[in-house]
Amino acid sequence: MTPPRDQQSKPRPEEFALLVDAVQDYAIFMLDPEGGIRSWNSGASRIFGYGENEVTGRQFSLFYGPDELAAGKPGQELDTALRDGRVEDEGWRIRKDVSRLWANTVVTPLRNEDGGLRGFVKVTRDLTARRAAEEHLRQNAEIFQLLVSAVRDYAIFMLDAKGNVATWNIGAQRIKQYAPAEIIGRHFSTFYTEEDKGDGKPERELASAREQGSVEDEGWRVRKDGSRFWASVVITAVYDAQGTLRGFAKVTRDITDRKNAEETQRALIEQREARLQAEEEQRLAEASYHIAQEANRTKDEFLMTLSHELRTPMTAILGWSRMLPAMSPDNPVFQEAIDSIAAGALLQARLIDDILDVSRIV
Repeated sequence: MTPPRDQQSKPRPEEFALLVDAVQDYAIFMLDPEGGIRSWNSGASRIFGYGENEVTGRQFSLFYGPDELAAGKPGQELDTALRDGRVEDEGWRIRKDVSRLWANTVVTPLRNEDGGLRGFVKVTRDLTARRAAEEHLRQNAEIFQLLVSAVRDYAIFMLDAKGNVATWNIGAQRIKQYAPAEIIGRHFSTFYTEEDKGDGKPERELASAREQGSVEDEGWRVRKDGSRFWASVVITAVYDAQGTLRGFAKVTRDITDRKNAEETQRALIEQREARLQAEEEQRLAEASYHIAQEANRTKDEFLMTLSHELRTPMTAILGWSRMLPAMSPDNPVFQEAIDSIAAGALLQARLIDDILDVSRIV
């Protein structure tokens, strides 16, 4: 006769035993009501290093270190499991070769149908590798925190998602003059000038960091005593693994000395350019002066020559004009006088025309 379908599908006790024994990643074993080991799977052998015949009948406190034994931890775990229905713990356990492993353990009481205690089921997982990775990360985080805290040339601090100061290193204290207790919890706009705050610059920088990942800026910032310094700033948005904004990392460097040096260099360059321009203007003025002097000299020579050229025909004209009234037309010299006066007048006319032409050219 074929058994009912629900009986066919229900695993037999020996199948459960085979299933538990085949598990390699978990140590699964039973304890009697006093904590003695009654069963041992292959995962327990792999994790703790004991064969089944080496541990059966022994107390499970075998896996605890001296400190836990002195504190009565194994008995406390069984009592807590009885009271609460289960107990979960993480801590160091001891293998057969005395090496330690970081274990996650769950102890659950096992009862009969009438509620009587039959013992306990203990499941242990070896988390040593995860513990080592977490410890490595923790140590790295501590080293990084110590490193950041010790930096004096940069103000390095965290802001929360709203822009309030969350951490404060010694460089921030040196540059901005605030002690941690004075600034943590306050909005980072405290460091901006009134002009920048009125223009909404702090909020714009956080928005740019959220959109672009980070934002860089140079500008005036304000110390606790109200003095200003020229700062180079980088703000980086920080997200968690789920992509939620955790806040912002802010790095600030005081570059006032560099800014002053650049301003001094710029002023020196401007002074040099102004001096060169003045020297060029002086050179051009001197050249113009020499040109003007040469022009005056040429003019003087021209006037002297002109005066001489004009006087020459005028002398002949005036001389013969004085002699003509005393001469008779029949005098042989009379015609010569007339011709000389005519020639001088023509020469005078040509000279006047030349002077007019030169004037028009000038």
